Amino acid sequence: MTTLLKVSQLTKHYTVQKRSLFGSSRKVVHAADDVTFEINEGETFGLVGETGCGKTTIAKIVAGLIQPTSGHIYFSGDDIFSLNKDDFRKFRPKMQLIFQDPYASLNPRQTTEDIITMPLRANHLVEKRDEEEKASALLEKVGLSPASNFLRKYPHELSSGQRQRVGIARALALNPKFIIADEPVSALDASIKSQILTLLQKLKKESGVTYFVISHDLATIRYLCTTVAVMHLGKLVELSDSEDIFNFPEHPYTQALLSATPEIGDSENDQKLRLEGELPSPINLPTGCRFHTRCPFAQPKCTSEEPQLRQTRMRHFVACHFPTSERN
Repeated sequence: MTTLLKVSQLTKHYTVQKRSLFGSSRKVVHAADDVTFEINEGETFGLVGETGCGKTTIAKIVAGLIQPTSGHIYFSGDDIFSLNKDDFRKFRPKMQLIFQDPYASLNPRQTTEDIITMPLRANHLVEKRDEEEKASALLEKVGLSPASNFLRKYPHELSSGQRQRVGIARALALNPKFIIADEPVSALDASIKSQILTLLQKLKKESGVTYFVISHDLATIRYLCTTVAVMHLGKLVELSDSEDIFNFPEHPYTQALLSATPEIGDSENDQKLRLEGELPSPINLPTGCRFHTRCPFAQPKCTSEEPQLRQTRMRHFVACHFPTSERN
């Protein structure tokens, strides 16, 4: 398989000013620390974890929207943060985004036709006389048919599911090789969510596009993704094929996430693992393993030594001193 995207030792820290009666001090927010993974051409890679774990930060860096503190992003072998302005402009159409909130991500003053054809106009890829035809073809592709019923409508005249379809059509306009979908269905009702997930799968089969899906919803990740990475407090804690992650989780944090998901962790035969206590602050991280304060299997070693991502089975990597396969 050909590697399309490589994330290498990616770190992102934010400095915040903390004020109190005794003065002020600078603190560091560890949004992402030494994150490394690869996404192969044509696969759907999922990044999952609790809110605040750093998933969206990774997505924004991969998209080139924010600069990392350190590390590299390679796309088709090119370090995107080393590209000059002209080369970055040529790279940008290859990578597009589907946003979480379809209403907030669409310009309320533009019609559906203008929204969809805007990327084409910005890249000088469409003539004015061809805009309606191109927009119509994309609307039909995402299931908004007949397209003539939607071309002149504004976002507030569309349902949430229709707006997300317009957002998907806009992402497809430049025929990208890679699409980042940041919580693509979390703002939708359950019935609409199912339709959008089915559409994303259909579009993948038709075009062979590579997806990078960010979500806290394990059911969404399981349906869409072929490879899954689990993130906790800015670190990757587990990485493997989707079915291996869901059927044989190695990290206690992954087990807890699965136990908390009704559609996945409700079998009477499943051993539940419930988390206790609060998620530690990314400003004041625990020493050693960042999960040890909530882990029922923690040992003294976990409080002092930070585990590194290591292989435990074929294509299965875990950052844990005592993974499931070594506890049993």
